[in-house]
Amino acid sequence: MNYLFSFFIFLFFLILILLIVQILNTNEAKIRSRLKLITETIMIGDEDQPLNLPFKLRIIKPLESKFIGYFSSLLPTNLRTIVDKKLLQCGNPKGLKASTFLSWVIVVALAIIIMWLFGSLSFGLGIINTIKGILVILLLAVIVPYLWLNTATAKRIKAIEMSLPDVIDLLVISVEAGLGFDMALSKVIEKIKGPLVDEFAKALNEIKMGKTRQAALKDMSTRVGSENLHSFLTMIIQSTVMGFAIGPILRIQSDTMRVARRQRAEEMAMKAPIKMVFPLVFCIFPALFIVILGPAVIRIMNSGL
Repeated sequence: MNYLFSFFIFLFFLILILLIVQILNTNEAKIRSRLKLITETIMIGDEDQPLNLPFKLRIIKPLESKFIGYFSSLLPTNLRTIVDKKLLQCGNPKGLKASTFLSWVIVVALAIIIMWLFGSLSFGLGIINTIKGILVILLLAVIVPYLWLNTATAKRIKAIEMSLPDVIDLLVISVEAGLGFDMALSKVIEKIKGPLVDEFAKALNEIKMGKTRQAALKDMSTRVGSENLHSFLTMIIQSTVMGFAIGPILRIQSDTMRVARRQRAEEMAMKAPIKMVFPLVFCIFPALFIVILGPAVIRIMNSGL
């Protein structure tokens, strides 16, 4: 009886989810998905015989497009915009878009919920425990992607800020040697690797495609989200607009960024003793007490006997 009741609960939740999906899947979402499929078909190329295409483009790609369009239509536009911004700050790993990322989060959450329901049916956990487990899974489905995005963004911004003084030094050397700012950027891209250089490469490609230097650097500042990089690029934009010599400004910015990096290192050194308190108290001190006081306690116990 308990299994039958749990099975009916599972069917109820499944039918409820399907009804919600059907209501939210409006004509606008279908049109958007159709246009996206047409665009990807055009990007594949003008193939006369579809069977000559690889299996990935014939089968996997259309299914993936339908799958992503189906789930992304359920998501609000503001959420997709926020996740797109976070993915850009992460460096857009593996070309992920907000619709793809959020669709896979939903699918994984639904798969884990279904597994949890079958597990609760097998072990007879009861309705209350089943609902609690579903709520915990939904909470983790929100928290875990959010923490991953924030951690990846902070790690990338830290790497960019650590390499910024070295990049500026090479820019200073190149500009003082007689190169223009764009040529100096190309030299930096050739000599140094890293996320900051990748962002400069994107900005340089945009400049070559016809975008102004000011617009390309502003877009780069917005895309990265680093305060130190924002201040550096703001000075470059202002010097370009006002017509100042860019060499002395780069020299000043190089000194400023090195001072900022030294201050960050000093701040991390000041935080180290506080962070060491917890492992000392909970891991090292108990072991020391056992080693030092253990023999004395054993002798006291033996003498008392």
